[in-house]
Amino acid sequence: MDIFSLELRKLGLKEKEARVYLAGLELGPDSLQNIAKKSDITRPTAYGIVKILREKGLFREIQQGKKRLFVANSPEKILHILHLQKRELEEREREFIRII
Repeated sequence: MDIFSLELRKLGLKEKEARVYLAGLELGPDSLQNIAKKSDITRPTAYGIVKILREKGLFREIQQGKKRLFVANSPEKILHILHLQKRELEEREREFIRII
């Protein structure tokens, strides 16, 4: 497992999610079948993982002719997600302080 994969795991991604995300970054817009092959997981598993990563804002789907292609969003998106989580945590902290 490489360093970037380990860092993604620290940020809350599961091992297979990190592998699919990294494969998507490396391949660019590609079919789910190729992403699954690059990630060394089955296509149905890759589909479920891509769905989870789309919900987290890390993947998107594009239509190219009749083909559906999947694209990993840039790592800057992870930074944006971390900033949102930080703000939410600070807001919860202020609310807790207000309560006590």
